[in-house]
Amino acid sequence: MKSRTNQDYGFLIDQLDIKKNQLESDGKLSPGDYDLLKNQAQQIYSHPGLSSKQRSDVLVKISQYEQEKKTNTLSEAGDVSRMNREIDNENKKLILGYGNDPQTFLQGKLGVTEAKMFRLQEIVSNLEAAGSDSSQQQMELDKTYNEWKDTKDALQASQSYAAEQPPESDFTLNIETNSHGEIRNMEISRGGPKSGFLSTNGVLGGFSVAGKVNAVVGTQKDKNLFRLGDKTYSASNILRPGPDGTMKENTLIDESQQQTIGSRGTTKAVSEYSYLDPVNVKTQKYSRPGEWIQAGDSFYQQQDNGTYVRNIGATKEQLQINDDDLMTNLPNELMSGVIAKTVKTNDLTKSFSLPISPSVAPNTSLQTPATPFGPQRVSSVPVPTGTSRTPSPIERVSQTIGGYAEKALNVGKGVLSRIFGGQ
Repeated sequence: MKSRTNQDYGFLIDQLDIKKNQLESDGKLSPGDYDLLKNQAQQIYSHPGLSSKQRSDVLVKISQYEQEKKTNTLSEAGDVSRMNREIDNENKKLILGYGNDPQTFLQGKLGVTEAKMFRLQEIVSNLEAAGSDSSQQQMELDKTYNEWKDTKDALQASQSYAAEQPPESDFTLNIETNSHGEIRNMEISRGGPKSGFLSTNGVLGGFSVAGKVNAVVGTQKDKNLFRLGDKTYSASNILRPGPDGTMKENTLIDESQQQTIGSRGTTKAVSEYSYLDPVNVKTQKYSRPGEWIQAGDSFYQQQDNGTYVRNIGATKEQLQINDDDLMTNLPNELMSGVIAKTVKTNDLTKSFSLPISPSVAPNTSLQTPATPFGPQRVSSVPVPTGTSRTPSPIERVSQTIGGYAEKALNVGKGVLSRIFGGQ
């Protein structure tokens, strides 16, 4: 009987180790995995023929699972990079829904930033209580606080702005658009434009607008061009000396407000500011046939029937993709819809041989009506073993952060709900 009991014990312990290997085959154990292992170990502990030493060994395993679960949970909750990816996705959704309405965008961003700040405070407290290093999370908390303060100040400036008056704050909207003048990315900065953006005389929601120059083509190759809504802002791309002696880019001026002077075709602005009506400014909610979407190193091109072809193993230059026809800021929820409608994958790793060229992408005909991403439902994709039973802490946090944004917006079943398939 003693020999049989030892055989049973060894077999059961082996099965427990095999189960653990299966659960972590996807690279990690979720909190639910640890609970499953602990439950199985407790069943072994209740085996009637185990010796005191064997029972003690099983208790050690149970204690190990409990400790690993706690450590794993703290580690995942404190993963700053992962949290920032979730925050970035929430901000993408805000840009998609409210990029043409800075005040509403800032209300949502304030809620997202508050949620991140409160979450980081909780993480720092838990890490310190566990005796773990919280320096990285504390640095991120300090950075998030400064971002929250800037967002709050910008929102107050927008709320106090009187229509069609000069902007009074030192905040700038840094906007990136596609070739149709639709906003595809936006970020607010304090103290002037961000690097890579040029000042314009445009004003949107009480803020000065800085634009990322669109592709330069044809007879306007000597100009910097930026399209936003129904307006085009342009200026010579010849640098001029600034007050400090360094060479500066020219401010982009609304072309409807430019007046030619002299025989050289020099222009001047007839008005200091160009006030933008949000009604005439759209965000990029649509993918058009022939245009592209980038996700990581993959490039998806929409076909005339609304499906997509995925291309891997090539750069956008090799694929001859025009930057103005490339979406790079698509939220995860909408990217899932693109993946679900992808009918073919071209692996160009070895066979691709097109020359590097910045020319316009092929098949850019816009005869087929644009197809909105949002209202389509995507069938669920099976989750690998080890993550399907219990959602990780950050997955739960992302829902809280999104809820904070919605609460801050106070729009109920508004634009975001419609875009992302709300009923």
